[in-house]
Amino acid sequence: MPCCRAITSRMFEGVKQNYQGSLLPIMSTDLSATDAVIRLYKWGAAVLPTSARKIQHCKALFDRHVDANQLVAGIEKEEALITSSRRVTPKMFAHSIKTKCAANPQHIVLPEGLDARVLKAASEVTIRGLAKVTLLGDAAAVTAEAKKLGADISACNIIDPKNFPQVDKYVDTLLEARKGKNLTRDAAFDAVTNDVNMFGVIMVAMGDAAGMVSGAIHTTAATIRPAMQVLKTKTLVSSVFFMCLPDKVLVYGDCAVNVNPNSQELASIAICSADTSIAFGLEPRMAMLSYSTLGSGVGPDVQKVTDAVKLVKQARPDLMVEGPLQYDAAIDPTVASVKIKTSSEVAGRANVFIFPDLNTGNNTYKAVQQATGAIAMGPVMQGLRKPVNDLSRGCTVQDIINTICVTEVQAMQPQGSSSNPNTTNDCHKGSHTP
Repeated sequence: MPCCRAITSRMFEGVKQNYQGSLLPIMSTDLSATDAVIRLYKWGAAVLPTSARKIQHCKALFDRHVDANQLVAGIEKEEALITSSRRVTPKMFAHSIKTKCAANPQHIVLPEGLDARVLKAASEVTIRGLAKVTLLGDAAAVTAEAKKLGADISACNIIDPKNFPQVDKYVDTLLEARKGKNLTRDAAFDAVTNDVNMFGVIMVAMGDAAGMVSGAIHTTAATIRPAMQVLKTKTLVSSVFFMCLPDKVLVYGDCAVNVNPNSQELASIAICSADTSIAFGLEPRMAMLSYSTLGSGVGPDVQKVTDAVKLVKQARPDLMVEGPLQYDAAIDPTVASVKIKTSSEVAGRANVFIFPDLNTGNNTYKAVQQATGAIAMGPVMQGLRKPVNDLSRGCTVQDIINTICVTEVQAMQPQGSSSNPNTTNDCHKGSHTP
């Protein structure tokens, strides 16, 4: 027994000198050493889909010790390129986004600081070094909820809008943004201190955060309206979804904001969607969709798309755009060869799809999502001065992480540049009333 105590003492002395972790697990047992070792041997150490903490730790270790870029480069060398233009798979797309975030983490505000999914996502992105995060809410309540979930938010900043020392500056910013809208100072104070989305948007407007992600427990209107009121520019506000299918990534716009855009607004949506695609490493081949393919049908809805295509080509001759096209002719080379007899850079090869109205776009993205199991990342807002993005109330932790990373990439783009997915100089101006 004295020998065992001496060995144990030496072990703890070594741990004391060299162990750098924040937690040291210690087990106590009444079993003999032999029986204890046998029991431990029989325990499974597998990492299961339900092993959330193990998975998070594995991801952090992978990010810290594996050169992911070198790994991907090696894999890509083994791939045969089917076409001259590299097809971007969802895994390549996600890797590209997260690599950018890890290299230049942006400060993202998450207004829904008491939501379990948000707390878990905040924990993972900060542990992995993908983002800097501010959570909104009462600090004690947020910390207690995170502790209950086992979520490490020690690297996150927490702000309570009801007890914020610089609230007057935020109120002034809101009053300036809503000048001429008959907003009183008392009403502005109430909005800033009681609406976490408004507070988050003003954080972004003031430069105290690079972007905002919300919507896990708020409606789209509650999330987007403050952004429209404070961050709107002369550019039409619209949105895209990144549709991550099994073997490729497509861009759908606008599936969330504009109900029935006219030809000028449709052109603005198209140009902004192309620039968003470029910002995320995709080469846009853009199809302007209709029930007609290059004049096979006529009518005001077809004419609207035809006019929009002309406006896009005039404003941005550098973009590959074709229309009106039916969806099958836009995506399927075989169908395109039957329906279109002239050469086209887009027909049969499109990866950016611009829908003529919200009814068509919203139903199509949901139909594709449900029928194929595709991951729909979005809606990604475009046309705002700084990025604010909305979550589905049915979102998962991974959905939130993806949206945080997408928002960061938007925030990295130079303001006013032709590839900035938030404000685009070449976009046609459109009307949109918040």
